[in-house]
Amino acid sequence: MQTLIYVFSGTGNSLLIANSIAKKLPQSKVIPLVDLLKTSLSPKLEDVNIGLIFPVYFYKMPAIVKRVLEENLLPKSKTIFCITSSGEETPNVIYDVNKLLGKNGSSLAFGKSLSLADNSIILKTSLVQRNIALNELDLKIDEIVQHIKNMDHIPLVAPNLWHLTLSPLTKFSFIHLYSAQNRYVDSSCINCNLCTRLCPVENIRNIDGKISIGQNCEWCFACLNWCPTQAIHFGKIHPHKTQQYHAPGIHSSQLSHRK
Repeated sequence: MQTLIYVFSGTGNSLLIANSIAKKLPQSKVIPLVDLLKTSLSPKLEDVNIGLIFPVYFYKMPAIVKRVLEENLLPKSKTIFCITSSGEETPNVIYDVNKLLGKNGSSLAFGKSLSLADNSIILKTSLVQRNIALNELDLKIDEIVQHIKNMDHIPLVAPNLWHLTLSPLTKFSFIHLYSAQNRYVDSSCINCNLCTRLCPVENIRNIDGKISIGQNCEWCFACLNWCPTQAIHFGKIHPHKTQQYHAPGIHSSQLSHRK
């Protein structure tokens, strides 16, 4: 059976997971999640498995993922699985996805929260922890692929109440303590337009040769982590070259949403 894997990724962790699954799963295809927003009708495909893979920001699903689920844009399928990636496991997000699917008469066959690396610049994951997570990833992918092949239905883990508390606190800290909503580009910008191509919601534009950042941010941190001159600031958050994170084996061209 064919498997369509819809992925949203900023610095590559979720794309790394999606590609790893696709390599081990026959008849699978990785599709950018944003493609679902570019068509007025969701394809009606009953005989496919559907995968949804995305990162977690502030212990919540990205707004773009929530929109896809609320507007019922995923293709119809009896087997839907969801994989999330973040600096730590976040089962509450899987629970939220299943809740939104339920409003449209669907449900998750299974969900899995994977811990790889935090890309937020501030909450850095140590190199040791990154390497451990990457070394364990292949075995976890094998387990996920086997569940897909078996069409397993696995009970979801109950939400982590501590994470539900942390969600508004961490976002409050980013916005108010670090002034992260004050986004700007400094004079070291070389006008390569990489940030405009990477932004999944077209929040970054080149207007008359000057990069402009709007307020419709997904908090994917792709622009901060991929900028070759570290010219982008989110308030007090200004990454140095050694702080930027990219998923291993993922190139920025694989994440570009505009040519």
